[in-house]
Amino acid sequence: MKTFPIAAAVIVAMLPAVAPAQNGLLGRVLKAMTVPAAQGAPSRTPVRPIAVVEPSAEQARAIRDAVAAKQANPEIAKDMAAAAPLIERLIRTSACGVNDTAWRALNRDAVTPSNYGPSQGYVARGEDQYHDPRYCQDVLRLSDVRKPAANALAFTVYYISPQSQAAHHQTFELLRTPEGVWMVKTIGMVWG
Repeated sequence: MKTFPIAAAVIVAMLPAVAPAQNGLLGRVLKAMTVPAAQGAPSRTPVRPIAVVEPSAEQARAIRDAVAAKQANPEIAKDMAAAAPLIERLIRTSACGVNDTAWRALNRDAVTPSNYGPSQGYVARGEDQYHDPRYCQDVLRLSDVRKPAANALAFTVYYISPQSQAAHHQTFELLRTPEGVWMVKTIGMVWG
């Protein structure tokens, strides 16, 4: 089946009809896409879709406070302090991620990187159809912190929507490498 030559012929045949529209919006768009930038002019940086919205100052503070909460077990407290930057990123990504593709930004910190699809149930915001998508979920607390192994941390984070008041929780597991670097082992599904 020779569909390519037919499609190409149709496009070529339509080009003269597009010429009058080149002075309008379509013409300006085509020109912006095809005309190279002048020498010395800064090149345009492609704009990526936003994967994570910004938390409010109160929400950012709540995330830091949840991670810094006092732990009764000194070993857990030491590991939580060492892994705090990664834990904060995990919580922020789930609370503020537009969809599950937000997790791709953490692939460099993952034991097993993954190509998360847009709606697999891994961000708290994505599980609440009544939550305003322009805002993050609030973090209620980080709890159930445990050490499943000497080089691992597991914990649960509880979220609530400030708009709908729907609550969700999610579990995470981290693994410390022999070099002492904390990495994401498991990102659990979000449960209501």
